[in-house]
Amino acid sequence: MPRASTDTDTFKVRIPEPERVRLDALAQSTERGHNDLIIEALKRYLDDEEQQIVRIQEGIADADAGRGYSEADVAEEMRQIVADARERRATVV
Repeated sequence: MPRASTDTDTFKVRIPEPERVRLDALAQSTERGHNDLIIEALKRYLDDEEQQIVRIQEGIADADAGRGYSEADVAEEMRQIVADARERRATVV
């Protein structure tokens, strides 16, 4: 009997022993299958990576457009943060 067509592919993945043990334990404790857990993890990873790429591209576009902070601005802000922290510390002691 032919199998029903699905929108999935099969991949062979080598999972190191420590991660396999953790996956086994998670599957058992959540009563979920390995496949479901791996797909959920893959989706989260892809979402995170795609968002990171978007943020990097936005940062590059900002820099190319001249939007951002100069080294001098950052250094001055850091000096002010340190000075404020020292002042707060002096009043506590």
